[in-house]
Amino acid sequence: MLDVIQLLPDKVANQIAAGEVIQRPASAVKELLENAVDAGASEITLIVKEAGRTLIQVIDNGKGMSITDARLCWERHATSKIKDVEDIFKINTFGFRGEALASIAAVAQVEMRTRQANNEMGTLILIEGSEVKKQENCVGAVGTNIAVRNLFYNVPARRNFLKSNTVELKHIIEELIRVALPNPQVHFVFTHNDSSVFDWHAGTSLKRLADILQIQQADIMSGTEEVSGLRIEVFAGVPETAKKTRGDQYLIINGRFVKDAYLNHAVSSVFADYLPQSYFPLYVAHISLPPNKVDINIHPAKTEVKFEDEKLVYAILKSTVKMILGNNLLEIENDKEFDNTSFASFLQAERNEFPAAPKVTTNSGYNPFEQSSYASKEKNLGRWKDLFGKPQDSAFSFFQKPEEEELLRPVSKPEQLALVKVDKAIQLFKEYAIAGVHEHFLLIALPAAQLRVNYEKCLFALQSKSAAIQQLLFPRTIQFHPADSLLFEELLPQIKQLGFDVEPFGNNVFIINGVPAEMDKATGDKMLEDILHEFKELQSFNQWSKAEKLAYSFAVKTILKDYTFKQEELNHLIQQLMACADSLVAPNGQLILKKLSQSDLKNLFL
Repeated sequence: MLDVIQLLPDKVANQIAAGEVIQRPASAVKELLENAVDAGASEITLIVKEAGRTLIQVIDNGKGMSITDARLCWERHATSKIKDVEDIFKINTFGFRGEALASIAAVAQVEMRTRQANNEMGTLILIEGSEVKKQENCVGAVGTNIAVRNLFYNVPARRNFLKSNTVELKHIIEELIRVALPNPQVHFVFTHNDSSVFDWHAGTSLKRLADILQIQQADIMSGTEEVSGLRIEVFAGVPETAKKTRGDQYLIINGRFVKDAYLNHAVSSVFADYLPQSYFPLYVAHISLPPNKVDINIHPAKTEVKFEDEKLVYAILKSTVKMILGNNLLEIENDKEFDNTSFASFLQAERNEFPAAPKVTTNSGYNPFEQSSYASKEKNLGRWKDLFGKPQDSAFSFFQKPEEEELLRPVSKPEQLALVKVDKAIQLFKEYAIAGVHEHFLLIALPAAQLRVNYEKCLFALQSKSAAIQQLLFPRTIQFHPADSLLFEELLPQIKQLGFDVEPFGNNVFIINGVPAEMDKATGDKMLEDILHEFKELQSFNQWSKAEKLAYSFAVKTILKDYTFKQEELNHLIQQLMACADSLVAPNGQLILKKLSQSDLKNLFL
C-alpha cells in the first residue's frame, strides 16, 4: 500500500499558520506595534490605507536590526525573546513565539527598511508570499519601517470575508488603544488615508487615558495597592462617565492587554451600587506581578492568561477599587447638600446625566371616535383583523434574515392610523391595560406595545425619509469615542432620516442642529449617545438589517418609563398598536397582547 502522509511545503504551512495569527488587518497592526514597543521605540507612527486592505505601515525609532537579523526575523519560530523552555516563565515582552512576522509575510507583500545606530547603512528586504524577492543595503533612519501591502492578496477567500472599511478600521483603532494605553512613554501617531486620526504625545498614564477616551483628567479617579510583589494601579472614571457598553474597560497584565471576565467582575461588582442598571464603569487596571506567577502562553492572540493565585489578584483588585470609591465618591457626596444613599440617584437629580423619559405628545384635534366608512378605512387597519381571524403562520416571522439592507415590510403612515374603536380601555398595575376591541377584550402589555409602535414609526421614517425636525436655537455638540465616531458617521444618513439634523465637525465631534419634532430639545445629545450604544449591542444580531437595528435602538430609548397614561393617550396607543404590521409580538420577541372573547371569560369561572 502506498504511503499517503507527507510534509506540507513551507509556503502552504505558513499560510495555514497565518490563519491563526493574522485574522484581519487589525491583527497585523497589533503584531507590528508590539514589535515596535519591544524594540524600545519612543515614537511610533501607524499609517493605514483603506482600513488596512491596501497598506499597513509601522515606523519606529527603536534599536533596529542587523543584516542577519533582518533576514532571519521573517522565518517561522525565529525570535530574540526566548532561548529555552525556562524563558517562557519569565517573559516580559509582547512577542516571544516568532510567528507574527512569518505569518504576515505569508499573506502579504512586505517591504522592510531597518538600521541600527552603529551602522551607517541599513537593510532593505522585499517579501511576497513568504518568498524573499530582494535584500540589499539602503539609506534610512535608525529604527524599523515595515510596510505591509495588499493583505491576503494570495488568499482571496480570506480577503472576501473582511468586513466593511468602517468595521475593520474600528478593530484597528481598538488594537492601537490596547498597545498605547500601557505604554504612555511612547508617542503614537496614526493616519488613515493620508488624514491624521490620532497624535498621542508621551506623558503619564493618566494623561494617556484622558487623551484616548477624550475625558477630563479631573473625571478620573486613581489608586494603587501593593501586596507581596503584586502591584495594582487602577484608573476609573467617575459615575458620570459610565456607558451602556463595556468597550472602555481595560485589564493590563504586565503591560499586556488581556480579557478576563473574573477580574472584570471584581471591578463591576464594586461599582454596582453607584451606577444605574445596565451601565458599566470606565476603568483601566494595571496589574504587575512576577512573570513566573502568570502564564501568558494560552492563546495565539495572547489575550488570555492564567494566574498562579487568581483569587488573590481578584481580592486585591476589588480592594483597590473600593478604596478609590471610598476616597473620592464619599467626599463628593459629603460636599453636596443632598441626602441620598444612592450615588446614581444623586447623579440623576443633580446632573441629569442619565436617560430621561421623553415627553408624550398628543394631537388635540384627533378624534378616535370619528364616524367613518369601514370599507374606506379597511386598507389602513394593519394586521389587527388577524387577531380575530385565522391563525398566523408564525408570530415570529419578523426574525427572518433579510436578503438585503432594505425594510422587510411596508409600514403604515402615522397620520393614516386605523380608526379602530376602543371601548372601555382601563390601565392595570401601570404596565398593563385591558380594552374592548371588536367585541373582544384585549389584555395588553404597555411597554411592549410602546416598543412595537415606536419601532414601526421609526421604520416608516427610514422608509419615507420625511421625519419632522425641530431646529435648535443654539446648536449642541456631542463627542464620541474614536471607534464610536466611525460607526456613528456610517449611520449618519439614517440618523438624519429619523429626524436629527447632525453634521460632523471633526475630531470625533458632531454638531446637533435639530432633533425629531416630538423630542425634548434638551435630551438630543443624550438620546444619540444611547441610540449608538444600543445599536452596538445589536451588531452581532445578523438576523436584522441595519435599518431594523437602528429603528429598534431608537424605539427602545423612547419608551416611557412612567407608564401612567391619560384616557385619551391610552386609547390612542392601542389604536396605533392595531395599525402596526405586527400587533402581537414586540421586536424583541415579547408577547404584546392576549385576546379574550366572551366565551373565554365564561370558561374562567366554570
